[in-house]
Amino acid sequence: MLQEPAAFATAVQGLLQAQRQALAVGSQAGGEHLCFLGSGRQEEDRYTHMVVASFLQKHTHYVSMVTSGYQGIYFLFFSII
Repeated sequence: MLQEPAAFATAVQGLLQAQRQALAVGSQAGGEHLCFLGSGRQEEDRYTHMVVASFLQKHTHYVSMVTSGYQGIYFLFFSII
């Protein structure tokens, strides 16, 4: 991604545009909150952190990340029950 900053910027803009379109049509898939799901593997999650950092630098509200993948989601939901 760092080797291709233009492609990275295009991908981030695409994510923002998809969110805006979903909000505009009232889709249940749309929302103001962006939650990125990491894999739980440090090498792969470097890229996810870069995407999250990009949104935060743009002062995007309601951005979060689950760093431990689906295991993290499982733990989150079943530890609060």
